[in-house]
Amino acid sequence: KFSEMPRPQIMLLRHTYVASSEDDAQVAADEVNVFYNYFGAWFKNERPVSKGMIKTLSPEEIASHPFYTPEAMRKNNVIGTPEEVIARLKAYEKLGFDEYSFWIDTGMSFERKKASLERMINDVMPAFK
Repeated sequence: KFSEMPRPQIMLLRHTYVASSEDDAQVAADEVNVFYNYFGAWFKNERPVSKGMIKTLSPEEIASHPFYTPEAMRKNNVIGTPEEVIARLKAYEKLGFDEYSFWIDTGMSFERKKASLERMINDVMPAFK
């Protein structure tokens, strides 16, 4: 419609975990599931907060949330082996996204985040040169 206007650059920001194996991807999906349950409870002001900490969710509360299941986290975020992550990012690229932002703050340990980021750099990014 506005061919005389330059196309804007579009960046996509997604929770991302590049796993070392299928089992590692499942652990990440479980961790992101917990993160989203706490974020959702905080965002909707569903639980008391004291001294900056939200009241603990029970395993049953976490398991019962229909939107934040580990399966939903795996489907709706970029969590998988390097090959799976490359495929997801290539699909986003085909949709017209120019840049990708690796969202790493998910409540998992520093070591797991660092290992995932290293796999992103070493195993995923070379597919986009």
